[in-house]
Amino acid sequence: MVGREREAPGSAGAGFQGTGDYYLIFEVRDGDATARYRYQVTYQQWFRFPEGSAVRITLRNNFLQDVKPDD
Repeated sequence: MVGREREAPGSAGAGFQGTGDYYLIFEVRDGDATARYRYQVTYQQWFRFPEGSAVRITLRNNFLQDVKPDD
């Protein structure tokens, strides 16, 4: 996990109430190729994983299902 982003309530894409939207940014390497992905997460997930955390993600139909520490 390489980054975290937050959109404040009322910003483009975020709702007008609540705490806003939270995103984790993941970087995946395959040989010389590198890809970055940005997925919306809950506040608890966003707070739990600081930048640089090694994590394992589970996707379903291109949507983030789960984030766990990579042991």
